[in-house]
Amino acid sequence: MAQSSETLKQLLERRLGELGTRRGRGEKLSLREAWLKLPEKPGGGKVISYETARRIREDGHQNISDETADAIALMLKVKVDEVLLAAGQRKRLGRFELPRRADRLTERERELVLGLVDAILDAAEGQRGSAPLRQTSTPMQRKAARYTR
Repeated sequence: MAQSSETLKQLLERRLGELGTRRGRGEKLSLREAWLKLPEKPGGGKVISYETARRIREDGHQNISDETADAIALMLKVKVDEVLLAAGQRKRLGRFELPRRADRLTERERELVLGLVDAILDAAEGQRGSAPLRQTSTPMQRKAARYTR
């Protein structure tokens, strides 16, 4: 996995400085100003809370959700892959679609496939040291997890 030369915290600080300079100000754009530009969710409220953005700035969190990565990218006007790399996560390769013949899988077989995907991603996170492997819930998912260890 490719590593970014800067952390998520450093990316945030750099982009706030660049965005402030572009506005003709000699100072950084404030985190609140950048956060206020985020769109509202359909039910109201921002995509991520100001507190989440503040904690990333203060602590440089690395284990962020896809929704948070998308919001940070939008807020900083950068590609989401840049945010993910700075957070030490894998970049997205686009939508993963199974071949048409997979439509014939039973519900149990589909659970097994999803369990295997979860186990592979959890194992990658475990190698990164960011989070412990999460407990899978169904017997099929536990069975899939055994095959990836």
